[in-house]
Amino acid sequence: MSLQRITFIISIVVVIYFTVLFSVNMIYDDQKPPVIIGVFVELLTIPMLLAVPVFLVISLVQLIREGFDYRSTYLYSFALLLIVTIFLMVMTISDAKVNKAPNVKVSDTTKAEQCTEAC
Repeated sequence: MSLQRITFIISIVVVIYFTVLFSVNMIYDDQKPPVIIGVFVELLTIPMLLAVPVFLVISLVQLIREGFDYRSTYLYSFALLLIVTIFLMVMTISDAKVNKAPNVKVSDTTKAEQCTEAC
């Protein structure tokens, strides 16, 4: 198999994986997903996250090397992986805003001191 075909297939697999992962997270928003889904998520997320920048760079380098061609699968691989990268960045930022810890003021007294004073 050529590098062009491998890059294109892996970019499609990455897009499908993150689409399914996002869908599963939406379905099981308030409850815990089944164990088998958790196993696959834990096993596949890190390799998929590592594959995105690696194959993004490979597809960009190969696209530049062979010249910009609309029929090149490197162009489509690059576009797919760029969309996945932007999607992951947006989801990470929006998740950080939703799960932001409230501002907690630290007082001079510790909880133990507060308990002894109140008790």
